[in-house]
Formats: sequence, C-alpha cells, structure tokens
Amino acid sequence: MRRALHIVGFALALLVLVASTSFLYGYGYRWIAGLAALSGAVALAVGYEYLLWHPFAQQLKALSSLVAAWRDQDFSTSITKPENADLNELTQTLNSLGDTLRSERVNLVQRELMLDTLIQNTPTALVLVGTNQRVAVCNLAARELFNAGKRFEGESWIDVIARLPQTLRE
Repeated sequence: MRRALHIVGFALALLVLVASTSFLYGYGYRWIAGLAALSGAVALAVGYEYLLWHPFAQQLKALSSLVAAWRDQDFSTSITKPENADLNELTQTLNSLGDTLRSERVNLVQRELMLDTLIQNTPTALVLVGTNQRVAVCNLAARELFNAGKRFEGESWIDVIARLPQTLRE
C-alpha cells in the first residue's frame, strides 16, 4: 500500500509540475491545472485515510475484539500499544483491566478446586440439591451411600431417594 501511495504521489507531483509550467508560461491549459488540483485533493483524501484514519480504525477493531473476548469469558487476550497516541491510555487501561480479570478468574478457579477437593474428601455424605429438585453436587461418600459409587449429579433427588432401601429412605 505504501508503494502505491508513493506512485500516486509521484504522479501527482508530475501533474502539478506540468500544470504550474503551463500556467506560468501561458500555454492556456487551465484544464491541466484543474486536473492537478483535483488529483491533489484525491491524493490528500487517500493519504488522510491511510496515514491517519487507518491505524485508528485498526485499533478500534482490536479494542472491539478485546471486549468481545471478555464477553465470552476469555480474559487471556490483550492488545498491543497503538501507533496512535490518542488511544494509548485507553489501551493501557483496558489491558490492565484484562490482567485484573484474568487474575481474579485464576483465583476463583483455584478456590473452587480447593473447595471441591475438601467436599469430595469429607467422610460425611454431602448432597446439594437445587431449587428444581435436581442433584447439583454430591461427594464421594454420598455416591457410595446413595448410588453404589456412581455419579448422580443432574438426577432428580426424588428418584435417587426412591431407589434407596426403606430404612435409608426414611
């Protein structure tokens, strides 16, 4: 793209040179001067879009992708420092927020693993039943006592109780 801009710039400089010499020497080719002015305006528009807006638009796309990743609970994503200094502070702030969210997520997972280990290794049978009367969590002791060592999360608590011997059901 830069090469194309160099070629366009060279062609425009040549047109401006031709237009200015024809105007100065009075050849009367005003259409060349008009063409050169129009070409200059187009070159400025293309240059503005590429040199100024393009990096800004790329950084906005990167920021949008970052927020979309966070919405999907992916906090491992970060974005690079932008060329545009105007977005630098926003980028640094969002990357810092992403680091904080990632750290909190790791801490939460570690706490959940520790709690699950504690629950699973407790010798007392523990069963957590949700409001829909389905088993959400059961530990190893509950599996042995209620279901011959097999998992029964997701099953109806009423069905689990119905399979038990009468004395244990009571």
